[in-house]
Amino acid sequence: MEPYRDKFGGHLVPHPMQSTKDTLIACFTLFLSGTESEGERRKLRKRLMDHFENLIQREEPYASPSVQAFTKRLNATDPKRFPTPSAEFQFTHNKGLFIEATKNFLIKNRNLNIVTDKYTFCLLLSDIFHIQIHLFQPEEVILNSRSDFTTDGYSVYILNLEGRFILLAPSVKPRRNSFTPSAGLVIGGTTRMALFDLRVCPDEGNCVIVGTFTPPTIKGNKVHSYTLKSTDQLYMVFPSHARLWSEVAMQDGEALYVYHDGTLLTCAHRNAKTNPYFYLPVSDECHVYLVIERTKEEADRAVQIEWKLN
Repeated sequence: MEPYRDKFGGHLVPHPMQSTKDTLIACFTLFLSGTESEGERRKLRKRLMDHFENLIQREEPYASPSVQAFTKRLNATDPKRFPTPSAEFQFTHNKGLFIEATKNFLIKNRNLNIVTDKYTFCLLLSDIFHIQIHLFQPEEVILNSRSDFTTDGYSVYILNLEGRFILLAPSVKPRRNSFTPSAGLVIGGTTRMALFDLRVCPDEGNCVIVGTFTPPTIKGNKVHSYTLKSTDQLYMVFPSHARLWSEVAMQDGEALYVYHDGTLLTCAHRNAKTNPYFYLPVSDECHVYLVIERTKEEADRAVQIEWKLN
């Protein structure tokens, strides 16, 4: 099998998959939630189709990349009825046939195991979750529905082998175990510095370091993690090595979001006067995650994608 690379040059390998049908949707759900179960596939499929239906009902549906891809498919498969790949032309001059075709698309693709156009599905996913899709078939096709996508945004990599889709994942898996580095974590020739400490503060002004958050081990990822045996105490997050919040890779408008598993506990902005503090449930294995983002929605997406929390 050919060597596949992500946008940063990292090596990608096939992710083990159980699905033999509905493999494109299985790749999507495996990437988003860590499972390819039928329930998750049905739920995601419904969300994609509902989004497509909403796009079609807009005043100018032809402006959507998903609708444009759908129209190109119509032109390729039935050029007599749809003589041009232009979505605007079809909607303006051939509206009756165009709307009929969209209804047929929705009826068919709401059913499990059916994907009549992979590009439309990929662009719908991109539009909803703000991610970029890379299809290797074997040439790489990059699909992105958003003009504001940045190079540090999330990407999903999928191999297309004669209609069977396989999720590609980084060969270096994220480390979930916490660590206390002296200088940083060296991965692939680069050093990832630990930026945050977790401390307990039994008394005001008297805080003790519990441990250091593990930085993301895959380039482009954003979630810092720490696993501990938690007790009934007040916990706080501090910048490591006595840094200021403004020195910990935080820009204006960004905030540090703190999660216990998938639940947001608190957040702190760049110029916050106090450190984020919180209580944790008493547990022998408590997972705390930190992510710097501009909005809660973006932070939620980072935690979901990187740590597969439902």
